[in-house]
Amino acid sequence: MVKTGKQDEKIILGLGIAVAVALVILSIKGYKSLEETFKVTHSDPKELSETGEKQIDIAANLLNNPPEWENSMLKGRNIEMLTPIQLFQIPGHHELIDLFNENGTPVHPPIPNKWWLRHKIDPSYKDALARDADNDGFSNLEEYRAKTNPSDSEDFPDLISKLKVVGSSSLKWKVYFSSDIGEDQYQFKYADGNKVQLRSQYIGRGARFFDKDPALSRFVLNDVIEKEQDAGGAQRKVKYAIINDTKKQKLMEIVRGRSNDFLGQDYKVTFVLDALGKESAAFTLSENTKFDLPNGNVNEEGKFHFKEVSEGGNAIIQYLVGEQTQELSLSLK
Repeated sequence: MVKTGKQDEKIILGLGIAVAVALVILSIKGYKSLEETFKVTHSDPKELSETGEKQIDIAANLLNNPPEWENSMLKGRNIEMLTPIQLFQIPGHHELIDLFNENGTPVHPPIPNKWWLRHKIDPSYKDALARDADNDGFSNLEEYRAKTNPSDSEDFPDLISKLKVVGSSSLKWKVYFSSDIGEDQYQFKYADGNKVQLRSQYIGRGARFFDKDPALSRFVLNDVIEKEQDAGGAQRKVKYAIINDTKKQKLMEIVRGRSNDFLGQDYKVTFVLDALGKESAAFTLSENTKFDLPNGNVNEEGKFHFKEVSEGGNAIIQYLVGEQTQELSLSLK
């Protein structure tokens, strides 16, 4: 029984040694497999030491001598650090334009670059000249030329420049010297395209005549004169009435007895102001009417005077600029 026990111990010991050797072999193989999988490399300790020393020297140098940041210069302008700068380019040109450079090429001629900066308007749009930054009806170019503020809807050029004709109507009429029954006893008649007919009382020089609309007190008899006329080789005297049309502030010379001697025409013209949101607020005026803008209200003291429609078919508007009378001509067509 004792011998058997010793043999078993030897067997168990042998098996243990074999298992240990197998584990060592497996460990070595596993380690090599990991090296191949992760491609572990080793540096020479000496080289690593020298590389580390170089990096330490560089880091120490940076710490002891930090870099100094300097502002950039752009065509003479000092630029703060880390500040973005807008540069512009005109299509077809290679030059980059800095708006702050007063001597640089204008982005949108004739407006200088500093104008856009002063009024805080973005000039990067192709149609920047035609844009209306403050929505008052006037473009940037119009405000620049008028020296008004394009960023303030309460500051704009003269409104008369935005007045437009959108319609018109007319009435033809005639006045004729019908008869006389002695000194300062003259009679006149009126007729128009609306089939209105009027007859005056017998009046003298200086009197207004016609006592009903549409010609109520419109005409004044300034004078009656006689002129020599040739009538088939013989001379005869013909009476002329000199009449003032107070509505149009014009003198007419009418021969007695000629019913078609003088024809007139009255116009009414409809306007709109193409600014300040008034584009749909039309107003209609008769000739020789003073009015105000922006609403077109009739006012005897108004700044603007719709004087007349000219023979060429243009509405003539007069207004003062300082002490100078200016005139605007707007076609009815």
